[in-house]
Amino acid sequence: MAWGRGVAKSCFLRQCAWIWIAQHDGRLRTDALEPCRGVRIVFLTPTLQQFKDVHAAQIESELGSKWSSLGGKIDHTSWRITFPGGSWIAPMPAAEFTAQREAFEPTSSWLTRPTTSTSLSLAHGGIRYFNPSLTCQLSDGGMQ
Repeated sequence: MAWGRGVAKSCFLRQCAWIWIAQHDGRLRTDALEPCRGVRIVFLTPTLQQFKDVHAAQIESELGSKWSSLGGKIDHTSWRITFPGGSWIAPMPAAEFTAQREAFEPTSSWLTRPTTSTSLSLAHGGIRYFNPSLTCQLSDGGMQ
């Protein structure tokens, strides 16, 4: 499948997030660096405004209809979405991401630190992790 302009990458990322939350919200995760409930998902984006332009209307629509059973609540200032079982989704502008990644030190053997990348990757690729609480980063808006 080609991942060029206009092929619904943003919709795909949101659907992956909703499914992951539906499967794991409220579950105790003891495999994280510190035990926690649910999942933490970060959408890496150039700016908060770009995140709102691309996702805001669809998030409100999806959480108000087919994904309403998740019980997500949107903070319209930060655009952080919280769920009853402890999961959350938050946009992270590029400047904030850069500052946080510089402070991260991987502690798990299945994480690798690329020498030229701005994020850490699972050995098998795909979803990326970048902070000590193993927050999931779903790239969007041209960020890698």
